[in-house]
Amino acid sequence: MEMTIEQLRAENEALRQRLANQENENLAFAHLFEHAADAHFIIDEGRFIACNDAFVKMLGATSKEQILSLPPDAISPEYQPDGQLSSEKARDYITRALDHGHSRIEWVHSRLTDGENFLIEVSLHAATYQGKRVVYGNWHDITERKQVEEQVAQSQSMLRTIFDNVPVMISIRDLQGKFTFVNKNYAASLGTTPDQVVGRYDYDFFPPEVMASIKAFDEQMIDHGGLVQQEEIMPLADGLHHTFLSNRFPIFNEQGTISAIGGVSVDITERKQMESAMRLTQFTIDCLSDAIFWLRPDGSLHSVNDAACQSLGYTRAELLSMNLGDIDPLQTPDVWRDTWNAVKSQGAIVLESQHRRQDGSILPIEVQANFLDYHGQEFICAIARNITERKEQAEALLMSKFALERANDGVEWFDSEGRLILVNDMICRHLGYSRDELLTMSIPDIDPNITREIWAEQWNQFRQTGSFIAEALHRRRDGTVFPIEVSATYLELQGKELAISFVRDITDRRQVEAERAALQQQVIDAQRHALRELSTPFIPITDEIVIMPLIGTIDSQRAQQLMEVLLEGVAQYQAELVILDITGVQMVDTQVAQALMQAAQAVRLLGAQVMMTGIQPQLAQTLVHLGVDLSSMQTRSSLQSGIAAALKHR
Repeated sequence: MEMTIEQLRAENEALRQRLANQENENLAFAHLFEHAADAHFIIDEGRFIACNDAFVKMLGATSKEQILSLPPDAISPEYQPDGQLSSEKARDYITRALDHGHSRIEWVHSRLTDGENFLIEVSLHAATYQGKRVVYGNWHDITERKQVEEQVAQSQSMLRTIFDNVPVMISIRDLQGKFTFVNKNYAASLGTTPDQVVGRYDYDFFPPEVMASIKAFDEQMIDHGGLVQQEEIMPLADGLHHTFLSNRFPIFNEQGTISAIGGVSVDITERKQMESAMRLTQFTIDCLSDAIFWLRPDGSLHSVNDAACQSLGYTRAELLSMNLGDIDPLQTPDVWRDTWNAVKSQGAIVLESQHRRQDGSILPIEVQANFLDYHGQEFICAIARNITERKEQAEALLMSKFALERANDGVEWFDSEGRLILVNDMICRHLGYSRDELLTMSIPDIDPNITREIWAEQWNQFRQTGSFIAEALHRRRDGTVFPIEVSATYLELQGKELAISFVRDITDRRQVEAERAALQQQVIDAQRHALRELSTPFIPITDEIVIMPLIGTIDSQRAQQLMEVLLEGVAQYQAELVILDITGVQMVDTQVAQALMQAAQAVRLLGAQVMMTGIQPQLAQTLVHLGVDLSSMQTRSSLQSGIAAALKHR
């Protein structure tokens, strides 16, 4: 189809207009290219073929001609920061831009003036220039941005390091409970790592009952709109429940609304346990019967327990406003200075002192003072014990000891083996040993009648009876023996079997008793003689006739006595007739009858006759029943008739 002239003109005009537009675009591009703030360049076949002034200036070149025709690696260090050769890396990214239309790269160039490296960000684009396929690029210096980014990254790293190393648990959750940040401590409490927590929800880690507490805490913070603090009890990966002091705070977005919940928790389990232990310790200290005082170097009271207040009659506040000298009259400033130095150098001392109560009375005390250094603060912890009773006991013991030492009797303490463990002066004088010598001896050493076998048997009996009083012997150092009376008591003292005995020398008493016995025997003999004379009286009435009246009961001893008196009397008085009057004898048995017959026979052997008078009817009947033969002697019914008959035949 042939074109008309008008069409050709129109086509020519359109072409001219397109060329004009293209030229205008080229001029505009050239203007923008030349005057852009960033460096712009064109690369063809791996070499710079065009660049703007900013490019020249940034490289420190003197002119464009100095740069054009150079490859990129010619104005770069041999290696890029990633270790790749600059020439290879430049070729790779140019090829990528031509193949894919564009590429972006961070690059290090060297200034031509001083060789200093600087970091740039390069954008490469495939383009057509003067009818050829080229790479158009621009760059800008990102050194400052990189420095800022590095500072930010460093700050973030430092902050992360701080978060991961502070002894607290830090977390951030969104309003749905999803974790967006946790530090290592928080993750470790769950038995995992931060990467395993972020992106998951709180209910993935906590049971429903704990979640209810967490939600309530979150709602309280949201309602408050600011920081809220409370204690929480949470189960951890170790299977134990820990107590935390937790802070919840809101995190706001750009619109000023709460978008997340921040949490910082401190594990106070150990602190709570320590507080509980401290309360228990304080309670225990306050329940002690001994008064406890914490004293500063100047003698002022830092702390006291309840017993201190009770013993002195002051309130705690009153005591804590006082100085040691106010309650201890013996601790003057100079004395206190010496006491402090002694306790500090020795660590602990025990001393006796006094306390003055609020009412002015004085209380004797024993003080155990201990030096304490608590976090650089120096104290003396003084434990004061009321020793009033002990003082009284000591005084009583001293008096008892004095009394025992001065006692007239010997005192011996001995154990179950018979070993002497305590003696007084008197027993030492009695035995002639020193105290030290006696304390190496035992009972068998000083009692000649006691062997160790006998002692063991006697101790068993003593343990059962608990006490005894007996007479024994003691052997002196010189071997002489003297009698003693022992009063011993068994006792158990501090788990040991002991005995205390009081020993009295009874030598004089034995002598007095012997003298008393001899005198008593003399009296008995005299009484016996008198009774003998009374029980068997022998009465002469003439030179040839004697009477022996018998009264009472006649036993074998009296019958023998009757025989002796009768025969002695007949011989003494040369009597020819003896009248035995038995009027006073109420009973006669075979033994008495035989004794009378034997007496009569014995008298006849001496040449005398026997007349028996006073035979009562019942006695006569008894004699007949007994078959007593009275034919060899005369008999009369009464003493009177017997005397009359004897005198008549004289």
